[in-house]
Amino acid sequence: MDSLLQTARNKLLAVKLGLADPESLVAWADDQIRRMDDPPLYLFNLSTGTDIDDVDSLAFPEGKINASHCRDMIRIVVEKSSDGSIDTDLLGSVSYQLALKSESRVSELLYWISDEIHLCEVRVKHLPSSMRQIEDAVREILEGAA
Repeated sequence: MDSLLQTARNKLLAVKLGLADPESLVAWADDQIRRMDDPPLYLFNLSTGTDIDDVDSLAFPEGKINASHCRDMIRIVVEKSSDGSIDTDLLGSVSYQLALKSESRVSELLYWISDEIHLCEVRVKHLPSSMRQIEDAVREILEGAA
């Protein structure tokens, strides 16, 4: 896959998941357009804030988010942690949203992370007791679960 297209999809997905602000996406697209002689149409759509859900060139194949994109989004969640601990609210929300549109082992792990965090939030489970398993699942995703 074209690395520019992959990057555009990642940046768009990060905005849709609340992991990045739309202004950063527009600034990135503007910068890419300035660097290219013949930029692809999807960059102009991102640059102008056009509703890109209808742009075929940015759509995920078969509506599914692949493991690589999921890994990149989870990496952003982990990197957003300022004190070294994972923001479980953000992780739970992002994991659930990604799980709905992904497949295979990554989807299973994302659903499990989301469910485990939810069970801790409603006090069926205790978060400190679950954190090691949650961190292990995150690590498995980051290390390349397919």
